[in-house]
Amino acid sequence: MKGRCKAGVDGSFNCVDVRDLAITSIDCVAKGRKGEGYILGNELISMVRLFQLVSEASGTPLVETIIPLEAMIEGAVQSVPESEKEKVRGSMRFGMYNLVRNNNFDSSKAVRDLGYHTRPVSETIHDLVAWLKEIGKIQ
Repeated sequence: MKGRCKAGVDGSFNCVDVRDLAITSIDCVAKGRKGEGYILGNELISMVRLFQLVSEASGTPLVETIIPLEAMIEGAVQSVPESEKEKVRGSMRFGMYNLVRNNNFDSSKAVRDLGYHTRPVSETIHDLVAWLKEIGKIQ
C-alpha cells in the first residue's frame, strides 16, 4: 500500500475477515456439535481483484503487471548461488501452490450449524486500509 509493488503474481485465494473468524470461533464453542469440524471460508478472490481493491481503498497505483507463477519463480532464483537454486525453486513452488490450488471452500455446514456469515472482501480491505492509516502504518 506504499506504492512500491510494481508487479504481482497470478493466482487466487479465499479471504476471510479475522473478525468473522473470531466471532465464529466463539460460536463454535456455544453452538458447535461435539467432535465436528467446520470450514470457515469466504469468497474466492483473484490476486488481480485484490490489487484493484487495495488500489481503490488506499489510493495507491494499481498493480497492473501480472507475472505468471513459473516466471516469478525463475526470476527469484536468478540471484541465488547455483547450489541453492533447486532448494529455492522447491520452496517457492510450495508457497505458490496456495495461489493456484482450488481455494473454493464449502462453508455450508458452518452456515447451517453456527449461523456463520462473512462480510464482503471489499469491506475487509477497506477497513484494513482505514485501520493501517489510523495507526500510522500508511499515509
